[in-house]
Parts: sequence; structure tokens; C-alpha cells
Amino acid sequence: MTSRSVKNKKRKIVAVFDIGTSMVSGAIVALSSDTDTRPIVLSTAHAPIRLLEEFDFNRFYGLVVASLEAVATSLALHRHVSPEKVFCFLSSPWYASQARTITYSRPKEFLFTKKFARELIERDLKAFEATYLKNYVEIGSPAETIENKIIDIRLNGYTTPEPFGKRAKELSLHLFFSMSPRALLEAFEHVIHRTQKVVPVSFHSFAFASYVVARDTIARSIDFLIVDTAGEMTDVSIVADGILRESISFPCGKNAFVRTICTEFAITEKEAQSLIRSYTRDMLEKKTKERIRKSLITAGKIWSRNFQEALFQLTQHTSIPRTVVLTADEDIGSIFKKEVETEEFSQYMRTPGMFNVILFEYALLRRFCKVSEEAERDTFLMLESLFVSKLL
Repeated sequence: MTSRSVKNKKRKIVAVFDIGTSMVSGAIVALSSDTDTRPIVLSTAHAPIRLLEEFDFNRFYGLVVASLEAVATSLALHRHVSPEKVFCFLSSPWYASQARTITYSRPKEFLFTKKFARELIERDLKAFEATYLKNYVEIGSPAETIENKIIDIRLNGYTTPEPFGKRAKELSLHLFFSMSPRALLEAFEHVIHRTQKVVPVSFHSFAFASYVVARDTIARSIDFLIVDTAGEMTDVSIVADGILRESISFPCGKNAFVRTICTEFAITEKEAQSLIRSYTRDMLEKKTKERIRKSLITAGKIWSRNFQEALFQLTQHTSIPRTVVLTADEDIGSIFKKEVETEEFSQYMRTPGMFNVILFEYALLRRFCKVSEEAERDTFLMLESLFVSKLL
């Protein structure tokens, strides 16, 4: 797609970066125009993060910065368009987040104003910061709030799209906060600005982006789980009545499966990922396929135990819905889908039965986001591009 065709459609051009724990990806994206609401992924770049035998934060951080620089440099080669803004999405453990609820009630009706809402939110944000600041003491960097979102406002128990200036006896504010070490954000921003012209960079959590996109597009229900399995971590978020209620993370994701294959076959990370990809596409001879199957079962048991513990913790506050929206790399998405669909998790659900798993994949997202012939079909970048299009 030429720059002329982009300009004719009056599309705003942005850059999107996805900083995960197994890969850093980036894209140049043309946002919606007057005639087409779907964003277009014009070009993409990817750089894997080398797998460590044992996780070490400082070493891992250096590898991530190097991968980000490689992606930013690659995107800068696409000179046919220049982004007006950069959106950077972080996965765990690059941020801490919490969904919070503020409740307020009075015997007599009170006037709900923007000033009053701001005061309540600022007070709660300070409580959030006090809770999570201690997590960054070892890093030696102050934390910075990257997201301060109002998910829902309810007056007298009802969602109110235009609540300000109205009177009520009861108020519920549903919020989402996230923070990250300032030194980390500044390092990422510095790398991006070395290769891109100096444009504004905004940071977001992948957890909130996936929630918004799932809620507004494919969830088919107001109650669902979001399970993100990419890289070193798995994030599990619960959505009830359309509101993000709580998130839990555990240190076992895609990389645990890759490490198991590396050990079993004494091969490199790249070779292991290739084997997994061939396995899911049924392209291997019988003996190799069986060895991989047994190795994946071993890794799957470890992941399932962690997932089960996460579900147990979530049930202490609410019941678990049946619908699961799963985000995973395409080469391993079907494996995680099979793990989640097992019967052993039915005990945690509000109704008997197995999870109904919806996998975020290209076939679903293509209805909402286009990908040019020059770009790779990266579902994470498509999801994030769709989220950005909702912001602007």
C-alpha cells in the first residue's frame, strides 16, 4: 500500500510495539478513515527474546531492550509513512495492575460531578501506588502510573453513560490502574526515539487492551475469563457483568513448553519452536510426534496446576464463568486451548461443564482489522491496533 493511498483515505499513521517475554513485535498501522473503521497493519517486524535456562530479571531486561531496538530499527526502514504517535504495550512482568472498585453512599441524594469523581479516583490511585511501590524497591526506580481508566460508573446500581450532573444515593466506580518502573519506561522510550523521529510514546498494559477488545468484539458474553499465555507468564483476568474485576499472574507460559522440548531433544529454542509448530500442523513422523506429545503432557501438567491455583484464588471473590478468551501465539494456541478445555477445571465454574474457549486468532480478528500483503498476520499486533483505533 502506497503512502498516497493512505493519505487519500485520511488515515492517521501510528506505530505499535508489543513488548512481551518471548518476542518483541512492532507494526506501522493506518487507523480508521471516514469510509472504513478497520485499522490496517501496513508493515511488521519481530525479534525473538533469547530463552534463558533460568529466569534472571537483569539479564532478561537486557535481552528485551536489544530485541526492541532490532524491531524499532526494522520498522524505521519503512520510510513510505511516518507515524504520528507510538503506542507501546507491555506484558507481565513489565507492569503491575489492579482492577479496583470505589463505592460511595449517602442517606440523601448527592450531586455527582467530575470534580468529585476526580477526588475519589486520586485518593484510590494513591492507595494503589502505596500497595505496589514496594515491588520496585529492589529495581531502584520509582514507579509511574501508565493507566488510570474508568471502566464503568453506576448510580443507584445502574450503569450510567452520562453520570455527571446527576443525583444519586449510591455510587460505584469501577477502575483499572497499572504502573511500571520509570527507568524501564524511559529505557524503552529512548530505544524507540533512537530509530523513530521524536513522537509521543504512550504505554499500555496488554491486559487492559485484551479486555477492551474481547468485551467489544468476540466475547459473546458479559461474563468471561481472559487467559494470556505468551512468553514466561500467564495472566488470568475475570470479567463479570462486562467489568474487569481481578487479574492473577503465574510464572508459567509458552516458554515452559518450549524449554521442555529443548531438554527432551537437546536442541535450541528456535528448533524447539519449529518442532512444536510442525507438531500442531501434524507434519511429523510417528516416533517424533509421540515424543513431543509426551513432553507437552509433562509441561501441560505443570501449567494446569498453576492455572488451577489461579482459578481457586479467583473463586474466593467470585464464581468462574464458562467462556474463556485465550490469547496465545499461533504455533501453540491449539495446545493451550486443549489444556483449558479439560474437565478438571469444571469444579470452579458456576455451572457444570467444560470451558467454552474462544481463541484470539486471525480468522476472528480479520473482521475488525486488516493486514496488508507486506505484513505478517500477528494476532497480538492486530488486537493492539484495534485497541488503538478505539482510543483515537
